[in-house]
Amino acid sequence: PSTGSFDFNSPLAKHKKIRWKRGNFLGRGAFATVYQGLNTDTGQLMAVKQIDMTRERSAEQTLSFEQEIEMLQRFSHPNIVQYLGAQRDGNHLDIFLQYIPGGSIAGLLQKYGRFPERVIKGYVRQILQGLSYLHSNGIVHRDIKPENLLMTSPEDDADIKFADFGFARRVLEL
Repeated sequence: PSTGSFDFNSPLAKHKKIRWKRGNFLGRGAFATVYQGLNTDTGQLMAVKQIDMTRERSAEQTLSFEQEIEMLQRFSHPNIVQYLGAQRDGNHLDIFLQYIPGGSIAGLLQKYGRFPERVIKGYVRQILQGLSYLHSNGIVHRDIKPENLLMTSPEDDADIKFADFGFARRVLEL
């Protein structure tokens, strides 16, 4: 097994170091913890997916992190969370993403219950547009669930954004 040494000399990792402060806890997944972060140079709020690299990681897990970053930096679509950068900082791999303030569909369902049908139609349209974009670029998300569908606001007219591409894979044909 590898210790998860990410190749930060690869072309996909070359960028200016992002200086940031950690804010509120936003969520936890199988391999990462997500925090709100503040870019101290620009004042931009971000979501910071922080992966503990002190734990022993298999070569497959490390490759998965690299593939996620490579995919994210290629995406440009209104229904896909925007990639802002990645860096190794001490014992963590930090992936910086657009902060989506409305929370997840899962959180809003838990808080408010069912959505009206007219609202659901708009959300489904956006989800299908995002999926169409991914599939036309040879990407299968593989982890679509309410927790990974983020909303720009808790309002009915919110934009839906796909998040968490940790299980996503590039395929040759769809």
